[in-house]
Amino acid sequence: MEDETKSKGQLLLELRELREHVARLELDRKGFDRIAEEQRPQPLDDFGHLFHAAGLERDSTEYQQLRYDLHRIMLEQRAILDTANVGISLVQDRKQVWINHKTQEMFQYPREELINQTTRKLYPSQEAYERLGREAYSVLARGETYETVQELIRRDGTHIWVKYNGKAVDPPDLSVGTI
Repeated sequence: MEDETKSKGQLLLELRELREHVARLELDRKGFDRIAEEQRPQPLDDFGHLFHAAGLERDSTEYQQLRYDLHRIMLEQRAILDTANVGISLVQDRKQVWINHKTQEMFQYPREELINQTTRKLYPSQEAYERLGREAYSVLARGETYETVQELIRRDGTHIWVKYNGKAVDPPDLSVGTI
């Protein structure tokens, strides 16, 4: 019994010391989010019962405003891209990962037959496909705009001539994609 009382007394002392401890951590993630975290362990109540309380304090006013602004800009851009009278696509590794409605209409393919599919099916030959890649990607990697007129093929086999204007999203890293 004495060992048990002694252990409780030592534990009480350690836990009371822990009660005084306050840990603060500030994170700044790329300048967008600032979090202040406070943890105040209060392991014993006035009756000596063990419990723990912790809190999180966060000033998210600026963060919430940035999120709202970003969301609004994304909605505006989506509306612009979806109503543009020209075909627009995001291409990564020669696959269209995003297309606007006009691209789908222009090539007469359902969206699912263009998204995440190679762009090869739009070219009249393997040679034309490879030539455009050789010519375009060196220009795009330098951060310049690539422009050309290219013969392509619709789903029904009709040949059409399109004017390409392309730009890398993040030159020279073409893996991010091109527009």
